[in-house]
Amino acid sequence: MLMDTLSAVTHWILNSIGISLNLLLVYLAIYKSPKSIKRYSLLILNFAITDLTSCLLDLFIQDRYTFILHCYAHWLWSLLLSFYYRYYILFHPPPSIKKMSLIFGIICLPTMFQTYLLFFAYDPPDSLRDTLREKYPEEDFTNKTVVGANDMIKWPNIYAVSHMTVPIMPCYVIILNFRKRIVNFLENHNEALSREKKTMHSQLLQALTYQAFIPSFYLVAVITFSLGMFKIINHPLLEYGTHLCFLVVPCLSPISSLIFVRPYRQAIEDFLSTLSAAAYLSYHRPSTSGKSWKSFSIDLQQRKIEVDDEPDFTNTSCV
Repeated sequence: MLMDTLSAVTHWILNSIGISLNLLLVYLAIYKSPKSIKRYSLLILNFAITDLTSCLLDLFIQDRYTFILHCYAHWLWSLLLSFYYRYYILFHPPPSIKKMSLIFGIICLPTMFQTYLLFFAYDPPDSLRDTLREKYPEEDFTNKTVVGANDMIKWPNIYAVSHMTVPIMPCYVIILNFRKRIVNFLENHNEALSREKKTMHSQLLQALTYQAFIPSFYLVAVITFSLGMFKIINHPLLEYGTHLCFLVVPCLSPISSLIFVRPYRQAIEDFLSTLSAAAYLSYHRPSTSGKSWKSFSIDLQQRKIEVDDEPDFTNTSCV
């Protein structure tokens, strides 16, 4: 079918983008995080690994679909934790790495429990093929991988569906509430700040706005799934749309850190500048009477900013 082909191509494109961006973010979080954002870089790394895993597994979606659902749900809880962290450090010192690791373990529990249950929830493939043949007699499901459950009322399925769909609305409301509180705090303290600090605040607000927008794709995916599950609207576009909306999330998520986290953005700009200079020199060799290679090179060290202390509220994750 044409729709199957378009869906496969779209998945391939989105996965390629997501894998590339998240691999880059993993590298930057590990090797380019200054001391000032070392603790927050753990949150960034958590996002990057989760998104990278979901993109990689989507390329081999059949038997690994259970763990993809874990990644999507874990991403939502991680985003909520990220906004809470930004609000928390406005009034408190950053938590220790040990404490943050413990929090990561706690937010993994409900999603890991969901993954464990779903391993026992799927029906045999032959049973699923019979069900699909009854509903779509024109399709040939022979020698095709089929994963799922005929009965969504079973306890493991109820828990998984509830965990994937119910938290999105309260989590989104809480995220927007944290964003509003952070924005109000920054605006109330904006007058006494220098021009540089105001610029940093402006970038932080842009990052918060961007990140608060991303869960809308998760929400759309939940809505399209619910419409089909409760048989309100049944259409192939909804079935394809659910997975594609989920897949957009790990593609958009790393862009926030790559653009708004200044050390990462600076590292990318430095690399592109060096690459551009190398490309220029490869086509414009300096003459013996002209300037040397060194005169064309870029002194990247002059543009690096060294920060030794933990950030206050004006120097948090996104600036």
